[in-house]
Amino acid sequence: MTINQSTRIETLDYIKAIGIFLVILGHSIPIIKDSTYLGKILVQNIYSFHMPLFFILSGIILEHKNNILNKTTKIRKIIYTYLIPYLSWSIIYILLLVYYTPNNWEEIITERSIATITGRGIAPLWFLFTLAISEIIFLLLLRFKEYKKTKNETFFVYFILITILTTIFLYNIKMQTNILFFKYLYISAYRIIPALFFISLGYISYPIILSKTKNLNKLVLAIMLAFITFGINNYTKNSVNLHLMGLGHSPYIFFMTGILGSLSVILFCTVLPNNLSLLSSIGKHSFTIMVLHYPPFKIIYFVSLSFGNIDNSHSKSWLVSLFTLVVCYILSITLLKYIRKYTKINSINLL
Repeated sequence: MTINQSTRIETLDYIKAIGIFLVILGHSIPIIKDSTYLGKILVQNIYSFHMPLFFILSGIILEHKNNILNKTTKIRKIIYTYLIPYLSWSIIYILLLVYYTPNNWEEIITERSIATITGRGIAPLWFLFTLAISEIIFLLLLRFKEYKKTKNETFFVYFILITILTTIFLYNIKMQTNILFFKYLYISAYRIIPALFFISLGYISYPIILSKTKNLNKLVLAIMLAFITFGINNYTKNSVNLHLMGLGHSPYIFFMTGILGSLSVILFCTVLPNNLSLLSSIGKHSFTIMVLHYPPFKIIYFVSLSFGNIDNSHSKSWLVSLFTLVVCYILSITLLKYIRKYTKINSINLL
């Protein structure tokens, strides 16, 4: 099946743009003090698939770049693009936390340093570490597959089964420890396994998901999958938080909603018209928006309330999310402009 090059790239940007808005919306609703039950349900649904969506997307991009970069170059780019910013922004986050809560500065530095070193991460920076390590492992396994001359079908069937079974096994044993370093290290290592599952899923489904055909059937299927995801989450009440490696009360439901919810967004984006420049641009800056959106949340929330007397908590959440997205988008453009000017980096956004 052939893939239209320009449509494919735009589709990836659309997915990233919608994905990053869902991330911001999922983080903004809990800070609204009078959030309703429906708001909590919305957060539950967003959390069930918004990070699996980005892992699937990274798998799609790895396959897209498969014939452009060799695996060694990819690994170097991953380290440069994800791990260095992860460490840099972690330091900035720690300094900001110390500034806002100076009375507990020793405890903050100790705990957040351990979180950074182990890869458990500071929200939302954990995603950068997990994505980097998962992609490196995935690329090394692909190299091993080529060395052994294993068929794609055999490799990915076993790979997907192993990641599912390992996730379920680790979920059931739930290692207990009072030592913070090992607790965080366990969370970080555990989180990589389901990430590998979703990355592999994106990698193998790349030509099917991003085919050049745009028709009503895809839109109908996207809507159906969204309703099914919502129905499963509403019925099971499964609460997911990958930052803390919480898969709710069932890893099976986590895998199911992660796949269905992600596919609904991906299919929806494949039927969007071409040349939606603003949406595409937001997608291109999703990496920086992901990093920037957390610190200014409370400030942005109070500023947004000055726009008028907003009594509805849903309106507040959407307003805070949109305002945060706009602010971080502008900051991202400005920040990248200076980074490229003074470091001569043409692109720092692999995702």
